[in-house]
Amino acid sequence: MPSGATATVGVTLGDMEDDTDPAALARERGATSHGLVVVVGMVDAPQLPIVWMSGERPGQVRLGLSVLDQQCDLNDEMKDVIGRVLGTFLEEVATLTDADPPYSANDNHTVH
Repeated sequence: MPSGATATVGVTLGDMEDDTDPAALARERGATSHGLVVVVGMVDAPQLPIVWMSGERPGQVRLGLSVLDQQCDLNDEMKDVIGRVLGTFLEEVATLTDADPPYSANDNHTVH
């Protein structure tokens, strides 16, 4: 991280048809894909997983985060790192599925 802090970030890909709270949240928000992000080893990291969601609207791709830990807010540095890790993850998943990634790790998008 730019501040010199270290952390381990894990990312999963969820099934939109699963009967889980993250899948229901993603469907509710109109996402086309979702999963979880876990940040370990950072003092201010959420204790619960973060739900990531991706979807398309006319002319734009959206990548959003929902923090399940009510007592934690993501700072800008953490959002930036998670956005870069997610971008790389989605590009890798796309190579396995022959799909176009919804988000590029190199295009400087903002995570909302």
